[in-house]
Amino acid sequence: MTQDEQARMWEERLRAGYEAFNREEFDDSLEFMHPDIEWHRGAVSIEGGVIRGREQVRALMTPDMFDRQEIKVGEIQTNGEKVLVETTFRVRGRSSGIELENRGWQVWTVRDNLAVRVELYDEEAGALAAAGLASTPARPE
Repeated sequence: MTQDEQARMWEERLRAGYEAFNREEFDDSLEFMHPDIEWHRGAVSIEGGVIRGREQVRALMTPDMFDRQEIKVGEIQTNGEKVLVETTFRVRGRSSGIELENRGWQVWTVRDNLAVRVELYDEEAGALAAAGLASTPARPE
C-alpha cells in the first residue's frame, strides 16, 4: 500500500469513527484502536492525564454530563504514522441545557493498522509540531 493509499484509508477510518461516536455507537468507533491505546487528554480536559485501554476510552466517550455530544471533523493531514485531525466538539449539558463548543486538534499515532496513541491539543501550532508538520518542537498542552 502506498503512503497516499494509507493516508486515504486512515482518513476514511477516522471519519467513520467520529461518525459512529456522533451516533453513540461507541464500540464501532473503537474498532481501529489498539487494545492498549494511550489517550493523552492534555490541557483540553479538566482532568488531564492519560487514559489507557479501549475500555477506559469507551468510558470517556460515554456521556454522563451531556444529553448531546458531537464532533465535527475538519481538515485531516497525514505524515507517516501521524494523523492530525482538526475537530470541533459540541455538547449540551444534561441538566443545565447549556451548549458549549470547543475547537481542537487530535494527533493520532498509527502502527500495524491500529491507532496506538491519541494526543489532544487546544492550539494548532502544538498539534502541527506533534504531527511533524511544523518546524517547532512539540509540547503536549
